[in-house]
Amino acid sequence: MRNPTSTLLALALFGLLSLPTAASAQVGPDEANPFQRGRELYNSEQYEQAIPYLVEAAQREPSRGDLYLAIARSAHWANNFELAVFYYDIYLGRFADRAELTAPPRDRKDKLSQERDSANKGRKNPAAPARGPEAQETIRTALLAKLDDGVALTVSGGGAHALFQSLLRAGFARPEITDLRNKVRAALLDEALLLAPAKARSMPALSLQQWQTQKERLTLWQELGAKTTAAPREGDAKRVSAALDTAEGQSAYLNEDYERAFSAFKRAHTRDESYLPATFGLLNALYRQSSGIAGWEKVLEDAKKSVGADANLGAFLPVYRAAFLSRAGERDKAAAMLGEVLGIAAER
Repeated sequence: MRNPTSTLLALALFGLLSLPTAASAQVGPDEANPFQRGRELYNSEQYEQAIPYLVEAAQREPSRGDLYLAIARSAHWANNFELAVFYYDIYLGRFADRAELTAPPRDRKDKLSQERDSANKGRKNPAAPARGPEAQETIRTALLAKLDDGVALTVSGGGAHALFQSLLRAGFARPEITDLRNKVRAALLDEALLLAPAKARSMPALSLQQWQTQKERLTLWQELGAKTTAAPREGDAKRVSAALDTAEGQSAYLNEDYERAFSAFKRAHTRDESYLPATFGLLNALYRQSSGIAGWEKVLEDAKKSVGADANLGAFLPVYRAAFLSRAGERDKAAAMLGEVLGIAAER
C-alpha cells in the first residue's frame, strides 16, 4: 500500500493538491498590493476570500505582525477556527508584546486573548495545540530534510527550491519563511559554486541540460536575494554574475549559437577577468563564430593576463594563436607556431 504521506507530498509538488482552507488559493506575484486587496475584502465581510491575499502579503513581508492578526481574524469570521487559533497564537506569541504600547484598545493583548479563546471554542479539539494545515506540515518537513541533504535544484526540477515554492503555493505564511528562504538561497549558491568555484581552471564537462539547470540555479539565487535578509558573502555577487553569464554562454555554445555564446562569455570575462572558464569559453566561441574573428589578438592578450603565471594553462594560448592565424588565412605563421608548440612538447 502506498504511504499516504508520500501521496500527499507528490500531489502538493505537482500543484494538484487542494487544501481544505481558503489559504490554498494562489494570488500570484503580479498582485501589486495583496494586503490592500485583502483588507478591502475583509471590510466587505468577504472573509474567506480575503485570506489568500493576506497570506500572500505575509509571505512577502514575514516580519509584519499585523498581517498574522489579519489572517487570524479573517479565518475566525469565516468559521475556520483551527486556522484562526493557529494565527492568533503566532501573533500573540511573537508580536503582541511589541505592539502593546501603541495598539488600539481592540488590539490589546487581553482583548486578543479573548478573541483567540472564542475561536478556540469552535475547534474540534480545543485542548490540543493548533496546527497549520497538514499539507503544509508535510511539505515543510520534506523541505527541511532536503536542506539537510544539500540538494538545492536538480535537472528534473526537484530539490529544496522546488519544495519551498510548493510550500508557498500551499499557503504557508509564518515568520520562519525568512529563515527558510535564506537557507534555500544558501543551498542554491553552495550547489552552484560546486560547478563554478572561484579558482576554476577549466570549463566543467556538463550536458546542455545541466548547464541550463546551472543557469536557473544562479538566476534563482539572484531572485531570492531581493527577498532575503541574509548578508551576502564577500565576492559572491561578482562570482555569481560571472558564473551565470558563463552558464548562458556554454548553453548557447552547445546549441551552436556561437555569436550569442561569445557575447555571454565576454560579459562574464568583463565581470571577473580571473574566472578562467569564461576566458577559455570566450576564445572557443570567438573561433567558431561564422561572422569572423575580428579582434582576436586583443581577446588573446586579455586571456594571457587572466591566465597570469600559470604555465600549464599558458601553454594552451599558443595553440589558440595558431588556430586564429590559420582561420585568418596566415597558414605559414600558424604552422610555425604549432611547430614551436610541438618542439616545446618534445623537449619536455
